[in-house]
Amino acid sequence: MPTLEHNGLVDMFRENPSLAPHLLKLLFHLDLPPYATVAVVESSLDQLPSSRW
Repeated sequence: MPTLEHNGLVDMFRENPSLAPHLLKLLFHLDLPPYATVAVVESSLDQLPSSRW
């Protein structure tokens, strides 16, 4: 079960998606390619990919 801290971080990025590329540039000094928009898409980690485990 996700913790309160995890949910807080998820909410922070959902409310401000442009925070992700900003932090990548600031913390890791990455040169990101130009982008027009940043969007949040639905994701779910409750299913494993169908592969050989």
